[in-house]
Amino acid sequence: MSSNAGSAEAREGGPVIRWTPLVERIRSGDDNAVQELYAKLSAGMRILTCRRLGAQDVHDRIHDVFIIVLNAIRSGSLREPEALAGFALAVLRNHIAACIGERRKSREQTSGTTALDDIAHHQHSPEDVLLNQERTDIAHRALKRLRPRDREILTRFYLQGQTEDRICEEMHLTSTQFRLVKSRAKAAFGEIGGRMIRRRPVANRVSGG
Repeated sequence: MSSNAGSAEAREGGPVIRWTPLVERIRSGDDNAVQELYAKLSAGMRILTCRRLGAQDVHDRIHDVFIIVLNAIRSGSLREPEALAGFALAVLRNHIAACIGERRKSREQTSGTTALDDIAHHQHSPEDVLLNQERTDIAHRALKRLRPRDREILTRFYLQGQTEDRICEEMHLTSTQFRLVKSRAKAAFGEIGGRMIRRRPVANRVSGG
């Protein structure tokens, strides 16, 4: 997205958009001005968002960013109307950075929970054995860092193979409480395990890298 936040005319050498009149109309409650603003910003937002995050959910992402920009205009937070394009670009970049951070965190948690899954399943090839030993060590150390109740639920459910009904009965939990605690515990475990895996790259050591 260019500094004109989606203005095709400006990118092609056409007239530069004057934002002040449009901002003033929005502040006066003109709904048509809101639609005009969206039309001017959305094209550039779509290009940059797709380039950095892909096309999935692009319309929702653009809408979220647009609402932030619109609220800034209506609340008076945008003190310089002619800086609107740069402000919209900054908001979009922050949104993209946050999305990338969430994706990275999700991948790390997935890597961490793989260690827990590995303990509960037998591996057979020599490489699998080495991977399993490494991840088992990581998993046990990650489990020790959890809260006692979180650790107990993950241990009983994943490692000892106990049923949800038995765990709920013996730990005095409802089914809803069990699912919430297990979900929270698994997320915490994944985050801790992911950090450990990043510090000790399993695949590199197995391959001799």
